[in-house]
Amino acid sequence: MLHIRTALLALVALLALSVASTRAQSTSQPYAVYLPMAMDGRTATQPPADTLAFRREVIRLVNEYRTANGCPAGAENAILMDATQAWSDYMLANNFYDHSSMVDPRWYKNYGYEPGAQENIGLGYETPQAVVDGWKNSPNHNRTLLWCYYANQGYVYDLGVGVSGGRLWTLALGEHLP
Repeated sequence: MLHIRTALLALVALLALSVASTRAQSTSQPYAVYLPMAMDGRTATQPPADTLAFRREVIRLVNEYRTANGCPAGAENAILMDATQAWSDYMLANNFYDHSSMVDPRWYKNYGYEPGAQENIGLGYETPQAVVDGWKNSPNHNRTLLWCYYANQGYVYDLGVGVSGGRLWTLALGEHLP
């Protein structure tokens, strides 16, 4: 019985991939595939009353980590703060979890941050320390935290953080010449 169930699940997966492939070939318009967020049965913690303080704590922890590793601190940027909060809210409202570039590659530029931004997202972390530790322990996310390759050429770094539902995080790191 288990083998039949496994075979049926594999058949359904292959059929879904075939339909998606046919659709992609039959239209010149791109389409998005949304992956549902797995909330693992836990209810989200209530965000703190002062979410701005929560978000700024992430910036403080990220800057502490950046400076300890030879990168300049990033300044809180109002545009990135708005854009990251909007992205966290968007993911929560639409019940999916992915980088903004997968839905709208110009997300940050559309908010007025012309240089664009690098982005980390996190799900399930209940405190600023936990999400920053999670990013530090992930090679790709850590690379974003320590992005400062052009600092010696005078570039400055901006940060923005958003959190929704107490557990859905977005961090953006932008760089530009002053």
